[in-house]
Amino acid sequence: MKLRLYSFTMLVVGVLAVILIFLGYSSVVGCAVFSTLTLLVIVWGEMKTDRYRITFSTALLMFTIVTQFGLFLCYVFLGRDCLSNYHDYTLRFLWSPYLGRVVLYAVLAVSCFEMGKQFSRTKYPLKEGAVYSESKQRVNQHLALFSTLMILLVFLYFVYHILTGGMSLFSTYEQFRESRVSSTSIYSYILILFYVGTIYLAAAGTVRECWFGWTIWFLQVILFAMNGNKGEFLYSMLAVVGMKGLMGKKISFRMILMGVFLLCVLIPSITTLRGIGVAQNLRSISFNPVEAFTEMGMQLRTSVYVLELMDDATTGFLYGRSYWQPLFNLITPFMSHTQATAHIRSTLGGMGFSQVAESYLNFGVLGIVVFFGLIGYFLSKAEAKANNKFIIAYIGTITCILINATRNYFAFVPGHILMVSVVALLVRRISIKKR
Repeated sequence: MKLRLYSFTMLVVGVLAVILIFLGYSSVVGCAVFSTLTLLVIVWGEMKTDRYRITFSTALLMFTIVTQFGLFLCYVFLGRDCLSNYHDYTLRFLWSPYLGRVVLYAVLAVSCFEMGKQFSRTKYPLKEGAVYSESKQRVNQHLALFSTLMILLVFLYFVYHILTGGMSLFSTYEQFRESRVSSTSIYSYILILFYVGTIYLAAAGTVRECWFGWTIWFLQVILFAMNGNKGEFLYSMLAVVGMKGLMGKKISFRMILMGVFLLCVLIPSITTLRGIGVAQNLRSISFNPVEAFTEMGMQLRTSVYVLELMDDATTGFLYGRSYWQPLFNLITPFMSHTQATAHIRSTLGGMGFSQVAESYLNFGVLGIVVFFGLIGYFLSKAEAKANNKFIIAYIGTITCILINATRNYFAFVPGHILMVSVVALLVRRISIKKR
């Protein structure tokens, strides 16, 4: 009964958001109160729906919420002082007349995601714990072997470039981005190997059971962090949290402490120090409870700038081109290709993007409703039907791609899903033959 009430509440929130959008409501304080109440209801509903576990769908929703509301709510409730690290020019979108409107778009997005998820849960309820139809020992051995090999390949790739002068052991983020290790055409594939390897390794067993693989993983994370990189390992870690929740692990005090450390110490420290070198300034590491939220929440500005570009007639609706064109490009590799979001990319530069902005850019408000509703439904369905570790790990890799896309363009998603699918098929095929 409580979950039916929650589903109805999300429907009311979504309808109210649409009404406010078409009425032109733009009060920043009013939108802040509305979004805060919505997020509190979502936290309650998520805990009840997934029985105090963070699943794949929960992890994706959490990251979407932080990227859409993190900076905005800090600014409204804490004031400009909490954003002292940012110049007024960078924050100019906060004074845009479109700010309240894009916040309502974000509210609509998360409410539609939850409606899709709740509809899925009525048909495919989440199990108390994953049921594995195969021998746990064999699955563990195969996953541990292949995941360790993938992470080892990534680590050796970095070691090779360090030894040959392709990158410094410790450098600033800008130096890392300009180094050979990051600028090569295979770097994106190296990151995919690391994502997949991390998630497969977590599915294989505990840290003690897979100690060698986790040791290599830890060394690689140090290389990433000391050179100013965060998303390279944090996206996969968030997917791992979702995977553990799907396997039955509930939110614990230890998990909360780890989250506080990541959000209030590690992420803000890397963000603050990577311009001058993380390794050289370890003594400057400090506790900052809002920096991670404001930095990730900066993606809200992309929605504001999209509305400004559309209002100036600089760009128009894409009508699905940024979704189907990457698929077309994928199946026609020998043809010359264009990107539907090329103009947006050249205008926004290195700001990244967001799926709230991109779904609106394609079909307006309807695009937000359909995109986030479908993602919520199908991801929830997939995680509820998963019945062995290989499938759970595979869904985890797709979740990691979707988490990455939350702050980026959709263009890379089909290609990356194809690559992780090929890896999953190869691992599965070899594992079956070895039996």
